[in-house]
This record gives sequence, C-alpha cells and structure tokens, in this order.
Amino acid sequence: ARSIMASILIIGVMLVIAQWGQVVGWGTDDLPNLTKSSEVPGLVIAHRVWGGWWWLTLLAMITSVLGASLACQNVATRMWYSMGRAGVLPSSFGQVHPTRKTPTTAVTAQLILSIVLGFGGPWLLGGPWPFFIFLIAFVLVLGVIFVYVAANVGLVVYFWTEARSEFSWIKHFLFPVGTSLILLYSIYAAFVPLPAAPNNWTPLVAAIWLGIGIAILLIMKALGKQDWLVKAAAIVSEQEDTAHHKPL
Repeated sequence: ARSIMASILIIGVMLVIAQWGQVVGWGTDDLPNLTKSSEVPGLVIAHRVWGGWWWLTLLAMITSVLGASLACQNVATRMWYSMGRAGVLPSSFGQVHPTRKTPTTAVTAQLILSIVLGFGGPWLLGGPWPFFIFLIAFVLVLGVIFVYVAANVGLVVYFWTEARSEFSWIKHFLFPVGTSLILLYSIYAAFVPLPAAPNNWTPLVAAIWLGIGIAILLIMKALGKQDWLVKAAAIVSEQEDTAHHKPL
C-alpha cells in the first residue's frame, strides 16, 4: 500500500508542477483564454518562450504521450490477465501463450477495446481532441474522483472503528475529508453551469458506468457468489505483492 501511495504522491506532485508551469507561462491575468485556445496551450507557450526551438516541447509531448499510452496499455492488459487468474473474468484471460508466454486473450481484448474507442469515439464526436476531452477530462476524472472519495470515506470509517487505537485526526480525518471536499468542489465548478455539448452528457455516462458496476455486484450477491468480491480484491493484493517481491 505504501508503494501505491508513494506513486500517487509523485504523480500528483508532477501534475501540480506541470499545471503551475502552464498557468504561469500562459499568464495568470489571461487564464479565461487558456481553455478557449484553438492551439494546444503548451505549444502556444513554447512559441512564446522558446521561439524557433518550440519543437522541443512538441517532441517532449509526443514522447510523453507514447510513454503514457504504453504504460496504460500494459497496466490494462495486466488487469485483464489478473482478473482472469482470479476468476473474475473467464479463465482464458488468465492464460499465457505456450511459446511466447504472453497473455494472448488479455492483449487481444485490450487491442479490440483500444481500436473501438480510438477510432469509434473520435468519429462520433467529430475528432480525437473532443473525444479526449469527453472521455479523459470529464468521464474518467469523474470516475477517479468517485474512487478517491470512496477510498477516503473508507479510510475514515476504518480508523474510526476497527483501528481506533491508531486514529490520527490529521492523517485519518483532516487529510481525507479535506481532499474529498476539494474534489467534490471541482465537480461543482466543472458542471455548474453545465459545459457545452457533448461534455454535458458526461455525468450521465459516468452514472451509467457506476450503475453497471453496482448492478454486477447485486447480481453476483443474488446468485450467492460473494467469493467473487474476494477474488476481485485479491487482484489488487497481487499487484502489491508483485511490486514488493520484484526481482532485482
């Protein structure tokens, strides 16, 4: 758990630094025009600051996007594979190729999903950038905020009840409650008033996504398959154990 928290902290600090640099580089007195820019704000700043060397920023963006995309594909494939091994998905997802030793079904599933979203989404929304804003900047962020807030609530409840002897008002109340309020306010600021179409549909998409997850849990419970939840939780535990026992 500590390795996960450390990774989240490092990523958070990097994002804060990047956003701070963009805001300062753009100009704090002209922030309303940042979101209205027809060109990527980072490139606008690069032209202004670097002049003829602006392409270095573009190169950094391209390599960063490629690196992040590869990391996301690897993590997603690993999750498909782990879910297959845990019994959450069909066992074929947890099997590896006899020769190449790669999770063929998991890789294929991720490839199909990436192609459908990567080409179908931009086609429906009129381009890759509108789809990126719709899916990543709104839908995914709503999902992530929900997970973080739910985790914060669980942390407060756990340390207030089962681990009361370890309870700290700063670590187990002030930080989780404070960060949750900030996240909830960010949702309010983003959706009051509602953004222009199609981004005004993102709360509904996120709600449907959450509803599907709740429906799956209720169905599994009705079928008497509560062990499915234990298996699903074991996926995260396996990830942590793998990180701690990674060979040097």
